[in-house]
Amino acid sequence: MNPVRHVLRLLKDPFALSWRRHARIRALATQPAVDPLHPIFDAAFYLRQLRSARPADHGSARTNPLAHYLATGWREGLSPHPFFDIRWYLADNPDVARADIEPLGHYLAHGWKEDRRPHPAFDGSRYLAHHPALLLSATCPLIAFARAPHALPPVDERPSPAATWSSHYPHSRPYPYLEPQVMADRAAAYRAARRTGNSIALCTCITGGYDTLRMPEHLSPDVDYFLFTDRPETDGYGVFQVLPLQIQMEDRARASRHVKLQPHHCLARYDIIVWCDANVIVRGDLSDRLRLFRESDLPLAFVPHPLRRCLYHEAVICALSGKDRTEIIVAQMLAHQREGYPFDHGLIEANFFACRPQRPEARAFFDGWWAQFTQGSRRDQLGANYVLWKQGLAWFPLLGEGHNTRTHPATALLDHGTHDSDRYAGLASRHRPRRNIESSSKSAEDLSNSPVVRQPS
Repeated sequence: MNPVRHVLRLLKDPFALSWRRHARIRALATQPAVDPLHPIFDAAFYLRQLRSARPADHGSARTNPLAHYLATGWREGLSPHPFFDIRWYLADNPDVARADIEPLGHYLAHGWKEDRRPHPAFDGSRYLAHHPALLLSATCPLIAFARAPHALPPVDERPSPAATWSSHYPHSRPYPYLEPQVMADRAAAYRAARRTGNSIALCTCITGGYDTLRMPEHLSPDVDYFLFTDRPETDGYGVFQVLPLQIQMEDRARASRHVKLQPHHCLARYDIIVWCDANVIVRGDLSDRLRLFRESDLPLAFVPHPLRRCLYHEAVICALSGKDRTEIIVAQMLAHQREGYPFDHGLIEANFFACRPQRPEARAFFDGWWAQFTQGSRRDQLGANYVLWKQGLAWFPLLGEGHNTRTHPATALLDHGTHDSDRYAGLASRHRPRRNIESSSKSAEDLSNSPVVRQPS
């Protein structure tokens, strides 16, 4: 039976190893005289390992090396390909080892899509970043490399989150929230001490009830706090000035980015605007960092990405994880490549940044970023570094060199969602919801009276 015809009849991926359940296919596919069915099973390489490790089995395995691998070889740590290291894959993925899953089959079905490496010297997502067209065909990067081997891109050194991410609080790690009374006291103290005519604004945006409004644990009387939302009845805890979104788009995710990517239009009068994603909690005093930012004379301040330094690599991860349609992401990256945007140019994480909206360089940057966002992927992070490069802009490290919201003690990064809304419920009930707290912030009043901007989705 022709294995390819068998695959077409069953509509199965010829490289999924699912055919190993069929004895006739399995026998035919592994005869030495037949070309290997699977490009990541290198029979000669496998037999060389077997000759060294188990000389007695070498003769019998020659007639069916893949069957030997599937039956016992993988459990003995015999690798099917020079760039698929069985022992390393299982050590790097203890969940696969615990589940007693055959590693190569796992990698081909799931692992490469989850950015798991088959070998310490092969980084699949970076390989795809250098060959983005492979994303359109959903081709496993190791299969593509095995079919047409050539020079590999350099491998990223992955940091150890467990050792370095002291301020990261996913669902599996409970966040140490302040007691409601402590938060209420801090909100009252802020209202009493808040100055008029502040030159610094901190803003966030929540649409569709997607996130909890998390009150900063450190409130500075020199800062005005703003929430932009499509639910203006939201309680701002007597801290946030709650303002309606000034843009309407069918895609809520894009609409919510308008404030983030156009802060110079939304809060024009401030000297410094700090953007804070709704899942970031400011829990320490950042006044020294903002002072240094002002003294640096740079128009923009960002934090570096904690895992990657290449925009193309980030684009691959976004595509594999379904953050946006693959064809949109690939088209945007191919356009960057045509213009000469380099690999490993650096990568920001766009969940926490600051800008000086009075500066023309900042305004030009945000207009360019908004254009990238509206014309390309809905993942705003995929446009920022390109615009920085295109406009020749340097940026200030907002939390200090190498620090991001996962590592700095003055911030905490939580998962998105409303899983912790009960933590703030008592605080909200203490204050009557108001669109604006008493304020001399003329920009907020002007904004709330401005016409609604409508954009196509």
